[in-house]
Amino acid sequence: MVRMAFRTVDPEDLDYYEKRLQTYSVPYDVIPEGYRRGRALRFQSPSGHTVELYYAMDYTGNLLPTVNPAPWPDGLTGIAPPRLDHTLVTAPDPATAIRFFQEVLEFRASEVLVQPDGTPIAAWLWQRPAPHDLAIVPGGAGGFHHAAFMIDTPEAIFRAADILARHHVRIDLGPGRHGITRGTTIYFFDPSGNRLETFGGYSAYQMDPDTQAITWTADRMTQGVSYYATELNESFLKVYT
Repeated sequence: MVRMAFRTVDPEDLDYYEKRLQTYSVPYDVIPEGYRRGRALRFQSPSGHTVELYYAMDYTGNLLPTVNPAPWPDGLTGIAPPRLDHTLVTAPDPATAIRFFQEVLEFRASEVLVQPDGTPIAAWLWQRPAPHDLAIVPGGAGGFHHAAFMIDTPEAIFRAADILARHHVRIDLGPGRHGITRGTTIYFFDPSGNRLETFGGYSAYQMDPDTQAITWTADRMTQGVSYYATELNESFLKVYT
């Protein structure tokens, strides 16, 4: 992963978060306008990742007309997910990285996996009203575990699995359901060796502004990751880029 970037809601939010970086003594660079994107703030997180905040970016649309659109564009092939949903990264000290994203960047935890003493092992963090935008798990500094693409229904997960199998794509885990987030899922590897996920079908899990973080205990980690599994395959736990 070269970097992960988050778009702010309003232009003035960049100034707001620049002040927060200063308040927390986080070194950062101001990146001038570049290709199809406006000014950005760039810094390193304790997880070892390069993070950027920006607001302005050229709008490309979604292939649908802005007047009287159809439910989806014509000519879609393959799985055709409508958008990127989240990413999961690794950190050598997850508790410190989780605290950074919560305290400095004001992410909220939807779910947390904890050790017996309550120390976070992993967390699923959000800004949108969704299960998570970013998740952090133990691993090497700057590690990339997967990027997930949103699909609309649980049934679409099995369609995705059929397409992957027809094209002889290496499937890592699934199709199945997460305990954490209750979303349906399938993980697979692209030709570069990066793990991807199609994720969705969590309609019974609706975020609201007053929601409190859900706690998962370490002894239930397997079910948290794959609700139907009794054990996890080694590659899912150890392989990341």
